[in-house]
Amino acid sequence: MKIDLTSSKSKQSISNVRSQITDAGDLRNFDQFLAKHDSIDTNIASDVEAARGSCSNSCGNVTISPTITFPPK
Repeated sequence: MKIDLTSSKSKQSISNVRSQITDAGDLRNFDQFLAKHDSIDTNIASDVEAARGSCSNSCGNVTISPTITFPPK
C-alpha cells in the first residue's frame, strides 16, 4: 500500500511523531528522510526499512496513517 506523506492526514501523524522524538540527531535524520520521500510503499521492504531506520530507536512503536508502523529495531 502506498502512503502519501504529503496528505493532510499523514502530515498530522508525522507532526505527532516529530513531537515524540527527543534525540536531536534522530529528529534530523527523520526530517531528512521526509525531505527525500513524498510517499512510502508498505509492500516494498526497502521503503519500510528506510522509514524505520530514519529515526533509530526514538520512534518506538509509531504508526503513520493509514497503515505504516515503525517498530523498534
